[in-house]
Parts: sequence; C-alpha cells; structure tokens
Amino acid sequence: MSRWARLVAKVDAIEDGFRRVRLAEERAASLTIDHPVGGDLGTVRVGGSGELLDVRLEANRIRYTTAAAMGEQLLRAIKDAEDEVRETKRELRFR
Repeated sequence: MSRWARLVAKVDAIEDGFRRVRLAEERAASLTIDHPVGGDLGTVRVGGSGELLDVRLEANRIRYTTAAAMGEQLLRAIKDAEDEVRETKRELRFR
C-alpha cells in the first residue's frame, strides 16, 4: 500500500469517527432518562445533556418521610440518572 493510500485510509477512519460521535451526540440530545426516587417516592427525568427536566413525587408516599430524607433520595436519584445518561451516551458513541 502506498503512503498516499495509507494517508487516505487514515483520513477516512478519522472522518468515520467524527460521524459516529456526531450521530451519538444527536441521539443523546433527544435522550431522556426516567429514574426512580428511592423509597418509592416518585421519579426524576433527566435529558440527554444532563439537565433535570422533571420531578414527580407521589403525594401519598412523601407524607411518610422527612424533608432531609426526601432531599437525600432526590439528590441520589438525580445523580444516578445523570450517571445513566453519561453511560448511555458512551454506549451510543461506540455503536
């Protein structure tokens, strides 16, 4: 294989990598993750860029918890959903 052919092959591989990343980013932008809040308190929804989109709490469940416990559960659910978004984006990049 000539040097020119090797160079063209490398450029093609780089462009293919960029296309895969761009496609993964487009898919991730439309991604939403619903994650349960511990204690069966409800769900949080996080978007593909990691933004918190929605929090839904079960009124009949939250009256049996404290504000501190509910805050910890919400924070944990949001962090877990953000982690799930990052992992899903990573998987999309390598498809």
